[in-house]
Amino acid sequence: MLRRITIQEHERGFLFRRGRLICELDPGVHWVWGRVTSVSLARRQERVDTGGVLTRTGVPVGLAAVVSFRVTDPRHAVLDAEDHVAQLRVDAAAALSRTVAVRAPEELGGAREAIEHEAQGRLGLATSTYGLEVEDVWIEEVRLPRALRRKWKRGEAPVA
Repeated sequence: MLRRITIQEHERGFLFRRGRLICELDPGVHWVWGRVTSVSLARRQERVDTGGVLTRTGVPVGLAAVVSFRVTDPRHAVLDAEDHVAQLRVDAAAALSRTVAVRAPEELGGAREAIEHEAQGRLGLATSTYGLEVEDVWIEEVRLPRALRRKWKRGEAPVA
């Protein structure tokens, strides 16, 4: 059955019939028979929460970060990842965890830009395989354990 679909200017569409990719659809109105998947090429932001990550000294910290990205290769985004945004979330959490795991808790506040830059590099390598480009990573929040926050508030030196 023929259907009328519209692909917006910031999107690319892909026509599938019987599970096979038939063609890429450019922006405009198309009459199609089959399933159409569209991918937005616009810049997007995705919030990532890592939960508990153990630092070098064994202290669990939580991170909340925002990843800014865009799809550079829509064909790879559709064919190489089942859901490229969900895959980005997983890869971003792993990149942030690996970056934080080699640091002590007292380094997290002062080295925020270095952590962001390192995580962006790690994430960029992972996402390039499925057609995404990471433009920016910024850490919104670092959650430390309550006991450690109280200790620092009283002015006690951090345990190394």
